[in-house]
Amino acid sequence: FPQYIAATVNVNTIHACLYTGAFMAIVSNIRYQLLQGIVEPLLVDKLFWKFPFLRVCMTFAVRLANGLLGSFLAIAGMKMMGLQKLKSG
Repeated sequence: FPQYIAATVNVNTIHACLYTGAFMAIVSNIRYQLLQGIVEPLLVDKLFWKFPFLRVCMTFAVRLANGLLGSFLAIAGMKMMGLQKLKSG
């Protein structure tokens, strides 16, 4: 059987759960509120209202960028809090 050797050390599951819950409740919520309350209606919809296909493309691009930013922030935060560490050696 193939064996997988993780490159990271084990972390406290409770701390990881608390961090992830707080991140989702605070950071993700703020990002989505800004995205769907300001960026999409005031920028994307107003700039591209005459071009429905471009509006859909820009909405997709903005939402994709938001998801990538969220992933980056989540992982950076986990590293900063010591919840994601590479094994040494």
